[in-house]
Amino acid sequence: MQNIEGILDIDKAGVFIAEDDAISRQILEKYLKKESFTIKIFSCGSDLIAAAQKEPPDLILLDIKMPYMDGFATCRTLKNELHLAHIPVIFLTADNSDEAREKGFINGGVDYITKPYNQRELVMRIHTHLRLKKAMDKLTEYNKWLEEQLGRQ
Repeated sequence: MQNIEGILDIDKAGVFIAEDDAISRQILEKYLKKESFTIKIFSCGSDLIAAAQKEPPDLILLDIKMPYMDGFATCRTLKNELHLAHIPVIFLTADNSDEAREKGFINGGVDYITKPYNQRELVMRIHTHLRLKKAMDKLTEYNKWLEEQLGRQ
C-alpha cells in the first residue's frame, strides 16, 4: 500500500495566478517555481477562467483588484462551473479590510492572504490547500469506485 506522502504528493501541481501587477507576478513565479509547481500566470481573471476551462489547475491564487473582472467576480464565476468549483482559490491581495476578507470567503475563497506576505507562509498555505484538494480528489475517486463495486453486485 502506498504511504500517505505518496498519495498526497503535490509535485508538479498546477497553480494558476491572476495578478495585474507585473512585479508581483514575477515575484510569485520565482517563489513558486522553487516548489516545482507548474505555474501559469494571467493578468486578468477572464483569461484565467478561459484557461481553467480548457485545463483545470490544482489551485488558484487571485488578486482582487484587476481590470475587466475583479478577483471576487472571477472566483464566483469559477465556483459556478461544476468542473471548476472544487479548485481551491486563495486570495492574495493588498486589501486587508474585514469587508474584503469576508467577501473573499463568501465568494468561495479557501484562504485570504494580504500583501506584503511572508514567502514561507504563502508556500505553506499553498501546500496545505493542495494536499487537502488531493485528499478530497482521492476520496471522490474511492467513493466512485465503491459505487461501481456495489453496482456490480
